[in-house]
Amino acid sequence: MPHYWKSTMPEIAELRSRVVFQSATEFDDGFGGKQVEWADSFYAWASIEPLSGREYFDAMQTQTEISHRVIVRYRNGITPDMRIKYGDRILEIEAVIDIGNQHRFLEILCRE
Repeated sequence: MPHYWKSTMPEIAELRSRVVFQSATEFDDGFGGKQVEWADSFYAWASIEPLSGREYFDAMQTQTEISHRVIVRYRNGITPDMRIKYGDRILEIEAVIDIGNQHRFLEILCRE
């Protein structure tokens, strides 16, 4: 398993950052193209950590520029089609992992 995967369950107190999950809606722009509009879906408390140099390097070996790990309480419906807004920062979701397959926490690997 790659080095950047976290294997332990987080503590609830570690979820200190308020984030908003956003979903995209496509619509015609009137000129034959498509426009994408992002809308807030729901808020959650999260732990957000940038990956260390070694973890970031390992993540890049998988052909994905993973730059952050976000942990939230388990919730159905979070997919890589969504994104996370944290202040003015936008984190694009690359992977969603149910830690230990216990439906308690999700580990979300993102790129900024």
